[in-house]
Amino acid sequence: MATYVLVPGAGWGGIVWSQVANILRTAGHDVFAITLTGLGERAHLASPNVDLDTHIQDVVGLIEYYDLRAVCLVGHSYGGMVITGAADRCQGRIAHLVFVDAHAPRDGESLEELAGPTAIEENREMASKHGDSYWIPPPLDGPPFMRPHPLKTLVQRISLKNPALLASIPRSYVYCTQPKLPWIAKSAERVRAEGWRYHELPTGHMVMLTMPNELADVLLSLV
Repeated sequence: MATYVLVPGAGWGGIVWSQVANILRTAGHDVFAITLTGLGERAHLASPNVDLDTHIQDVVGLIEYYDLRAVCLVGHSYGGMVITGAADRCQGRIAHLVFVDAHAPRDGESLEELAGPTAIEENREMASKHGDSYWIPPPLDGPPFMRPHPLKTLVQRISLKNPALLASIPRSYVYCTQPKLPWIAKSAERVRAEGWRYHELPTGHMVMLTMPNELADVLLSLV
């Protein structure tokens, strides 16, 4: 039996992982689909102070509170920033890191820097016009369970304390190819060059909704 911790991307709660989580549980594994502070059913905890460290600590706290070991830690999109920081702080508890169409930062990088100058400009403009300068609103045509996402989490540079430990953890990348998103491409190209385990799925960015069975198959193959 394996233990999976699933981390959603920007604007999403753990509910976005429901289909994949059910498949993994049916296969006999323990699954925790976390909702980060200020999002999903934890939207009442939103504040201008929520940053990347807050979300990293959400995941660290869950893993330590439940004394989870040999964790397969999975992050989608923005969640790649979060799982990188959490793995850096959870010495000896992470067995595998899985980045699902996600940003894969190096020490000192922010999501905005990885996503590129266009993303930086768009994020700041949306926050200024529609989010009191610190929230990025969800798309107008987005699902009802999306919530505004705190800008600070995208601006803050990740600070890694144990880079050697982090580098020793097996890592896999799942790249969604239809379409390939330009703000994800930098991370995907980087991890291929570094020799990570690499998978492609012919679907869009929200792969856990469009190809849950295929994504679950990839996750099951890693443990």
